[in-house]
Amino acid sequence: MNGESIDSESTELQEESALMMEAFTMCEHRKGDTWAYVRLSMVSRALKMCAESGEPLPQWAFGYLEKSISRWSDLECATLDEAFGMEVSSTSSLNKKRNDQIAFTVHARVREIQKNGQAVPWNDLADEFAVSVSKLQTLYYKKKSWFEKQEAYFGKNSNQ
Repeated sequence: MNGESIDSESTELQEESALMMEAFTMCEHRKGDTWAYVRLSMVSRALKMCAESGEPLPQWAFGYLEKSISRWSDLECATLDEAFGMEVSSTSSLNKKRNDQIAFTVHARVREIQKNGQAVPWNDLADEFAVSVSKLQTLYYKKKSWFEKQEAYFGKNSNQ
């Protein structure tokens, strides 16, 4: 690479960084998932650009990452989504936790039932957990898939 080419690339990077900073600044204090997504897209692009070029991360992007991660690590925010400005419904968080608990429990119960060579009583289990059969099966199969991925990754005999 010659000196002119390096200068040209550096100028292009500076121009692109300036445009990203301008877009970031325009939406920095706006609320809502769309604006949070735009901010994260700008920071993500800056990270990629800097990783490819070897240039340092612009201060605006570094400041945003540092502030957001600090809010999460200092326990000001319950989730990284919240720390980065995504609107998090407490209801959705509770439902996710509840669904995850159901999935683990149902996975263990179904595994035990299958070990005994019995048919899975999906209707009874759905009634017990106060969810539909289809939701229960969806939760079960997602958790089963998760366990299978863990087993494949770690190479251990996890109980399906």
